[in-house]
Amino acid sequence: MAGFYRPRHPERTVLYRVLSHHFERFLAAYERCFEEEYGYFRRNVREVVERYLDCANPLPRALPGSGVRTQAPISGAVDIAARSAI
Repeated sequence: MAGFYRPRHPERTVLYRVLSHHFERFLAAYERCFEEEYGYFRRNVREVVERYLDCANPLPRALPGSGVRTQAPISGAVDIAARSAI
C-alpha cells in the first residue's frame, strides 16, 4: 500500500536491547581490553550506535556525565540540557 507508514520498532529487536543495556559499559572498557589488539575506537561507530538508539526512543537519552540530549523531530536540531533543568 503506497503512502502508508509502518514503524519498524527497532526497540523490539535483540540488537537494540543489547546496545541500549551494554554499549556504555563496552565503551568504558574498550581502551583497556581491546585497543592494543584492534586499535583505537572509531568515533563514527559510537555516533552510528547512538543514532540507532535515538531513532527508536522519542524520549531524550542521558549523555554520560553531562545532561540530556534532545533532538527536534522536524528540524533535527540537537540541544543538551543540564539535568537540573529537567
